[in-house]
Amino acid sequence: MSSTNAGNRVPKRALSLLGVSLLIGAGWALANKTSAAGHPGAPAGKGKPQVASALPAPGTYQIDPVHSFVYFGAWHHIVGLVRGRFDNTTGTITVSQDPAACGLDVTIDTFSISTQFTERDDDLRGPDFFDVRKFPTMTYQGRGIRQTSGGQWT
Repeated sequence: MSSTNAGNRVPKRALSLLGVSLLIGAGWALANKTSAAGHPGAPAGKGKPQVASALPAPGTYQIDPVHSFVYFGAWHHIVGLVRGRFDNTTGTITVSQDPAACGLDVTIDTFSISTQFTERDDDLRGPDFFDVRKFPTMTYQGRGIRQTSGGQWT
């Protein structure tokens, strides 16, 4: 996994916070199927959301920046699991008939980090972590998806 910004590398530990949450979000976006009620993931049958067995129509879909964010969890040696999010994200999801050609491209505004604790957020924005002055954005690119035994795409 690599990410660059104007030739500079984003710290590897910063990227590790994002990888899993981005892939889960992309898989969820591709796996939800519109039910008979016309709402993605709305209950069908016995209150369970329907899961698509086929991919959406091939094409490139814009991620809605108003209704999207990157969510992460990081283990802190004293307080346990710390959850947070980046609120300003943009990007695309590319769907192809070939699962290996599907992809996710996300650009994240590093200043938009929020863990619901201002002092920690300021520390995370500093040079020991995301160094938002030097790296105002970071990018994530994921390629290829697979279908789980349960029929979901991930």
